[in-house]
Amino acid sequence: MTEIRSLAEADIPVVAKLFQKIFRKSDKEPSAELIAYLQRLYIRFAGETVPASKVLLDKNGNVSGFLGVNYFDYFCEATNKTLRTAIVSTLMVEDHQHNPLGGVKLMRSLQKDGYDLMITETASEVAAAIWKKLDAVQLTNYSLDWLRIIRPLSFMTEIAGSKLKPLAMLQPFARKFDDRKRNAMHGKSLRWSATPSDWPTAQQLTCTDIDATEFAELYQHYAQSFSCRPQWNTEQLLNRLEDAVQKPEYGKAYMVKAGTKSGKNLGLFLYHLESGKTARVLEFFSDPKAASQMIDTLIHHAASNGAVAIRGRTQPDLMEAMLGKRIAFTHLCSTMVWAQDPALLPPFVEGKALLNGLAGEFWNRLYANPL
Repeated sequence: MTEIRSLAEADIPVVAKLFQKIFRKSDKEPSAELIAYLQRLYIRFAGETVPASKVLLDKNGNVSGFLGVNYFDYFCEATNKTLRTAIVSTLMVEDHQHNPLGGVKLMRSLQKDGYDLMITETASEVAAAIWKKLDAVQLTNYSLDWLRIIRPLSFMTEIAGSKLKPLAMLQPFARKFDDRKRNAMHGKSLRWSATPSDWPTAQQLTCTDIDATEFAELYQHYAQSFSCRPQWNTEQLLNRLEDAVQKPEYGKAYMVKAGTKSGKNLGLFLYHLESGKTARVLEFFSDPKAASQMIDTLIHHAASNGAVAIRGRTQPDLMEAMLGKRIAFTHLCSTMVWAQDPALLPPFVEGKALLNGLAGEFWNRLYANPL
């Protein structure tokens, strides 16, 4: 007979070993860094006084499954209520094929903890099926990844080099070829395979590097445009940013605000980039009237820092502005939401809720670092 209980600090080394086995396909002992980070993320994270995560115990009392949870408040204007929200970031069950109901049991247990909302940003096909059994909704417009190729030959070399390391040696030659092609392109020419070096609309805004404090202030400003949004205190938001920038596997973190030369702010973005590789966007906000120009600015900023391509997660309010930008869309994992009261779902279904990024899971270090 299986049992489910709340995560205890003593469970962390076992959970780390399970994480290593299931997600990293490795029987090696988990690193001290991974154990320490799981303690920080699921036991002592800012503003979370009680661990919300769950463990599944087998008939012998051993940990055989885990549900990683962080929580915060969402404010919804339609109901003028603050909603207690669980962000589910890690769902794993050992020997899932012989225990197919383990994940469902963990999720049903979380349902009973009194949350108004449960959200995930990274549901695989298997996890999405579990969420749907609980009457959760799959949010299509939040569940796509977008990709814009900047240096095509370098992009292909990056992909090939990740599979066969000797091919990475071709990167300098690919870079020279791509830059020659970009320099030869007309400034207003947009192709699926590249962006021009001289791109007038992408250079009209002034970009300024900012620190975490200013980024947090601007984040809260832009969050006000969403009818359903996280209601974080400063400590919670800065703790997420602290983790978000520490992704050396993705490269340097760029926190940037963009605006007119007269000083009017029109948006901000946060992405990671190791020069010569693909930039990964975590957050992107824009004044609605400047969305098209801000997207161009983001792509050009990454290109200027050596990106071969740039990718990110879709936001419904930006989808229209992305059309015509030679951006490709694909589905890798799903954003799901479950509500205790179905009347709370419309802002999420209609794309009026602030989700993904810092209000999701990809900010935490488990989604980049080989801790």
